[in-house]
Amino acid sequence: MENDPHSRARALAQEVLGLARSTLLADLRFLSPALCRLGLCEDPQLLFATDGQRLYYGYVDVLRRWQADRAFVLRRYLHAVLHCLFCHPFVGEGIDPLLWDLACDIATEAAIDELELPCVQIERY
Repeated sequence: MENDPHSRARALAQEVLGLARSTLLADLRFLSPALCRLGLCEDPQLLFATDGQRLYYGYVDVLRRWQADRAFVLRRYLHAVLHCLFCHPFVGEGIDPLLWDLACDIATEAAIDELELPCVQIERY
């Protein structure tokens, strides 16, 4: 139903993510294949995640975050893409998953900071 508020919110969240991708593409054209590769998949149980093929998101979270701080959504999108480029989702056996996830998040955030892109700068607490 087109007038359903949830349907409109879901469509708006997809537009927001499309705009986030376009904004990142403007600054990071060399990442075009990676930024455009992940399909969008709504999952209200997840805030933002990837399996290497899809970008999973909660539409309510995307809209709230976009309204509060657009850079946060852009950074999350780029974070997910870089995880894939660094092969972080693809872990071998014998690796402690909690330590691996933490190490990967630290490496990914450091890489984003080194890019010095104004569009992904967020306030640190």
